[in-house]
Amino acid sequence: MVIVAVVLAIVAYIIIRRRRPKEEKLPQTQVPLEEELLEKLKEAKQLEKENPDEFITRISTLTRRYIAREYDIPAEIASTEELVQALSELGVPSFSTFEWILTRLDKIKFAGHKLDTTEAEELYGKLEAILEENLPKGGDNE
Repeated sequence: MVIVAVVLAIVAYIIIRRRRPKEEKLPQTQVPLEEELLEKLKEAKQLEKENPDEFITRISTLTRRYIAREYDIPAEIASTEELVQALSELGVPSFSTFEWILTRLDKIKFAGHKLDTTEAEELYGKLEAILEENLPKGGDNE
């Protein structure tokens, strides 16, 4: 009789334990995409002078990641021409800036163009401006 009571108690404990995590889960605060990418962009900035090739790679990755997630375009595998066309067709407000960034990145990566400080600053600044412009505004701060 005692064994049956212990077994029932264990079964009840397991059932309650399995249900409880679903009820106790706290809503996770999700960092906005723009905020996440701005942080990674700042990290990339450190590479500008030390490792220009890695800086360009990161700017390209961040730009394409933003386009992919924000506009649901397979930007990681699409060519620059395909991206520019898709962004144009969607009527993306920052279309000309994206086009400029993507074209410059291609010129640097594939045409052997050397990255100079001014161009690096422009690439960084234009991507930073897009991300900041689209950063969700807090309800209390408005």
